[in-house]
Amino acid sequence: MRFWWAIDPENVWQRRFIAIGAGVGGGLIYLIGTMMLEMLKEAPPEPQGGEEIRVMSRPAAPAKQ
Repeated sequence: MRFWWAIDPENVWQRRFIAIGAGVGGGLIYLIGTMMLEMLKEAPPEPQGGEEIRVMSRPAAPAKQ
């Protein structure tokens, strides 16, 4: 916003182009953010039919005293 005051008040079109560019940039940031949130919310695909998923873990280590 600080550069806004560096532009001559008589240069109306330059001020308008900067305002339009800021609005378009803000809109693009909003759209990209919305699309990224939708991608992150998608659930992972579930296994098909009779597929089994097995997870093995190591036994817990004994507690030190």
